[in-house]
Amino acid sequence: MTGLTLEASGVAFYDLRTAVAMLSDEASRRINSRLTMGAHWSGNTAKFVISEEDARTLLDSLPANPSTRAILAQLAEMLSLRDAHKHRHEAGIRWQQQMAEA
Repeated sequence: MTGLTLEASGVAFYDLRTAVAMLSDEASRRINSRLTMGAHWSGNTAKFVISEEDARTLLDSLPANPSTRAILAQLAEMLSLRDAHKHRHEAGIRWQQQMAEA
């Protein structure tokens, strides 16, 4: 399970946790627990790691309201970059296989 490292203000982190808690399904409870236990604080800034799977779940489940919009946008951008990197890597492997077969 690969993680995405994020930083957010204490208020934004609290708002994210509150929004996740309101979803009330089992996956959301697990995500909220991992957010709570895994956050590290420096002043009023929370630094936390969220798995790619959890990030995708949050993007699919949470409304992009003003209190969560910034974190969701950050998650979406990070996942997009990872997906693009994975796609380029897979294309490189296919190219190498084609060259080996030629």
